[in-house]
Amino acid sequence: MRPRSLVLASLLLLALPAAAADPPVREWAVVYGSSFEDRGADVAVDALDNAYVVGETYGAFDGQINPGAKALCLTRFAPSGAREWTRLLGPTDSYAEGHGVAVDGSAVYVCGQTWGPIDGQAALGNGDLLLARYDTAGTLQWVRIWGSSTIDQANAVAVAPDGIVYVTGWTTGAFDGQAEIGGRDAFYSEFLADGTREGSRIWGGSADDEPQAIAVDADANVYVAGTTEGAIDGQAFGGTNDVFLTRHDAVGDRVWTRLWGGSGINRGEAVVLDGATPPNAVVAGLGGSFNGQLAVGSTDAFLMKVDPLGVTQWTRMWGSVGADYAFDVAFRDGVGFTVVGQAAAATFDGVAGMSGGYLTRFDAGGVRQWTERFGTSSTEVHGIAHVDDDHVHTAGTTFGPIDDSTYVDNEDLFDVLWGPDVAVPVITSGSIVCFVSYLAPRVAWVTDLPADSAVEHGPSGGGGTSTTTSPALVTAHSVTLPELLPGASYRVRVSSTTASGASVESGWIVFVTSSPPPADTMTFEIGRGSIVDRAKAAKDTFKIKCTYTLDDPGVVPFVPEEHDAPGGGGFAPEARPALVTISATDVPYVIPIPRGDDGWRTSRRKHVWKSPRGVLPKVKLVVHRNKPSMLLDLKRHEFGGALGGAVRIEFVLGDDRGSHESPWRLRKPGRLRFP
Repeated sequence: MRPRSLVLASLLLLALPAAAADPPVREWAVVYGSSFEDRGADVAVDALDNAYVVGETYGAFDGQINPGAKALCLTRFAPSGAREWTRLLGPTDSYAEGHGVAVDGSAVYVCGQTWGPIDGQAALGNGDLLLARYDTAGTLQWVRIWGSSTIDQANAVAVAPDGIVYVTGWTTGAFDGQAEIGGRDAFYSEFLADGTREGSRIWGGSADDEPQAIAVDADANVYVAGTTEGAIDGQAFGGTNDVFLTRHDAVGDRVWTRLWGGSGINRGEAVVLDGATPPNAVVAGLGGSFNGQLAVGSTDAFLMKVDPLGVTQWTRMWGSVGADYAFDVAFRDGVGFTVVGQAAAATFDGVAGMSGGYLTRFDAGGVRQWTERFGTSSTEVHGIAHVDDDHVHTAGTTFGPIDDSTYVDNEDLFDVLWGPDVAVPVITSGSIVCFVSYLAPRVAWVTDLPADSAVEHGPSGGGGTSTTTSPALVTAHSVTLPELLPGASYRVRVSSTTASGASVESGWIVFVTSSPPPADTMTFEIGRGSIVDRAKAAKDTFKIKCTYTLDDPGVVPFVPEEHDAPGGGGFAPEARPALVTISATDVPYVIPIPRGDDGWRTSRRKHVWKSPRGVLPKVKLVVHRNKPSMLLDLKRHEFGGALGGAVRIEFVLGDDRGSHESPWRLRKPGRLRFP
């Protein structure tokens, strides 16, 4: 197996949908059941991608009690593979089996056979037909038992687009006004969603006829596929067993029956309708050589397309030197046909591996695309259902584990979700680093593939979390979180998703945010001094220029820049890289606050203000290691400052916005030291 989920150093890898042209991989596999014999028969998927597996058990599991010796079992799986609930259904001290499942909205229908009364429904013969409806939460809504006074068995259930429920199987008697023909006869019955039976049809030959599958199109044409041991409807019988396919119209009249086979064993096990209008019926099963196809072993898997008139379009056969089986087939527009079953030898369809379960994909024209094998030599895949174009569920029976799933005992049930084989990103071991400044907490990590960035964070003690994301596809990831409480404990986990939808997620990481250090304060006064350029002097406004230096330029990443003054004059920075020039202009100025890797944050450019003539402001600049704040203490006016990633301070007094300028010098330049 090529794993699609990996666990590396507490990193949980998940892969999400992507188009798949190559064989799929198993996203997860669950083997489950009791310590007695359990068998999986079919699987269906609802609109929310939950899977429902039906089968039978001689024991009990998932907290359920077996009412008799053997019970029908129904289990729901979440898209993650979590087993959400199981229900056991059967008569007291007797037997029931589950053979088919279908989902329609919030209804889950299961069919099979019972040897006794269930839920107030009386038993009719030695083995009766069984249909039950559950909702998607696992609540039993109704049970129906019907059939003849002898032995009957329901093998498959389907729901038409109009909500009518169709059940097919075989009967050895007569019911619903339909006469017995001979041996095991084919039948199908119709039910409304409330459980009302609308009628049945019985047909076949004098020998045994055993339907295994049913499909219904949008015009209520009913297609039933199975196996016969004799001629039906005038169709010539070829050998020991033949494949048959019968089409009924919307009122239940038989339109045609077709038989195929050679001198050996040939069985029809499944039927599906393609996307054509009207649709073609495609039958899967097993057999010897027929329709010009040569079997490699005693029986090979086959797939056969039949048009609405009953004319064979093509047949495909593949397998190993042993007796191979095809048990089910699914179709999806744009994908094609996927067949599942059991391979009998180590090499099947040219693919080496242990005998056991397989999937084979054909395009819509019948061209074989790939085969994938899995499980043990006893793994039988009896059901398949599409989730979307890239994902399918397969279910059945196994006598051993699948991948790293836990095998219980004897024969167990299983469900496997398959998805596309896409490249999954990996977080480089040891690359997750948390920068713990409470004002600018930041998390960085490295992936081997370009992917987006997301950090889920919250208190370390549990409770609600929030997520901060960055959509850029990068390998070096860095996400800055919102301001957190100082000196507090938090937990974070990171995740990254590639453009193809493959994701990686880390485990939780706990860190403690930093506490704020003491502030350093610089105070200086702006007063009157010599006029530098009397030609631009004015009586109404002043322009003030002051400078300060940093004693430790390695602590804060200051980058002095040149800033133009109003009128086109320039103020060039000092030659020393640690010197920052503060200049005056006529407009407010946004001061960016760079963030250092060690958590220091402060202004790196200039503070701007404008002062009317005669006002002598005192400017106090308070700078923390982690959080800057700007305060102006003027004798006649008050100003506010904004805090955060950038500080904007508007030094404008009144409505005076004159354009005249007169430079003044700083009377007492101050020096700011970071301890």
